[in-house]
Amino acid sequence: MTQAQALLACQNLTAGYGAARVVFGLDLQVQQGEAVALTGSNGAGKSSTLKALMGLMPHRTGRIVFAGQDISAFAPYQAARCGLGFVPEDRRIFSELTVLENLQVGIQAPRTWPNGQAAPHWNLDKVFELFPNLADMPHRLGAQMSGGEQQMLSIARTLMGNPLLLLLDEPSEGVAPVIVEQLARAILNMKRQGVSILLSEQNLAFANLVCDRQYNLIKGQLI
Repeated sequence: MTQAQALLACQNLTAGYGAARVVFGLDLQVQQGEAVALTGSNGAGKSSTLKALMGLMPHRTGRIVFAGQDISAFAPYQAARCGLGFVPEDRRIFSELTVLENLQVGIQAPRTWPNGQAAPHWNLDKVFELFPNLADMPHRLGAQMSGGEQQMLSIARTLMGNPLLLLLDEPSEGVAPVIVEQLARAILNMKRQGVSILLSEQNLAFANLVCDRQYNLIKGQLI
């Protein structure tokens, strides 16, 4: 599949905060059904790249094409409406809402792929099957959950939006090893069901386990 046909492709993506540039001229792509990792040390620009793709960086240049549409100038909510899902590193769940309420907030309509075929459709039953821990605590407040449980909830809430592609920022960071194993199984399951994934990750063993290939970043540049 050529870059023009990729589900997500960016060319010469540059982004930063004011005069400070942190991402420099990136070219990358993700095919439909593929899981791709952005690897590199802390401060390499992995999270900034995901934020730039989502439209969350204040200054961004370059071309971004997603599902056949140029989203280079889209605001985050516009990118989300196109089927680009984002799970931030700090999770951003609603701490005063229950698990069930957090999931209901994320609901969007079913989607189709650019060729018109039905894309993966997620509902409460499917996300509870993916994350059994959440099924055991539907009425627990977000503030009363562990970090690993909050990570699962953040991913599940984004899935309720039926994303064509999931931007997943440092999923294994700061969670217990047993939760990391559960997250790896969940990502592989999502991939089998047809969700495309671009994740940033410092844990190379985790990235190697769940991803088809990697882009390595140093100081905001691909090497």
